[in-house]
Amino acid sequence: MKSFISLVVPALLSASLFAAAPQAPRPPQAPALMKSAKASETPEEKKSPLSILVLSKTGCEPCRRLAAELKAHGDDLEWDIWKDSPHMETKYGGVSLYPTILLLREGKEVSRRIGYTSVGELSRWRDEVTAAVE
Repeated sequence: MKSFISLVVPALLSASLFAAAPQAPRPPQAPALMKSAKASETPEEKKSPLSILVLSKTGCEPCRRLAAELKAHGDDLEWDIWKDSPHMETKYGGVSLYPTILLLREGKEVSRRIGYTSVGELSRWRDEVTAAVE
């Protein structure tokens, strides 16, 4: 009986140690930032969409109007607003008039527009530039 216990107890202990071992945490899922491409598109047809970057200043009435309009009606556009941001202004070649609106692809400037523009006009402008670039 003693030999049976000396064989079974260590086996049970080692099995319970491995069963209780913690598992590695699963990596978090990255949120989807862009709309998914159509299933019919091939990898060559997939282009990264143009995003809109608005550089603005505090106290600029056209900047405030554009920001409010984008927040209210800019659902079909990928946009970002940077207010009072000298490092962004320097990064994109200096800005002296506001709002300065940039179309970017993968962080690189594709086109630039200065002054207030409605959301509808921004959408048309983005579509025209996209067609010209591709």
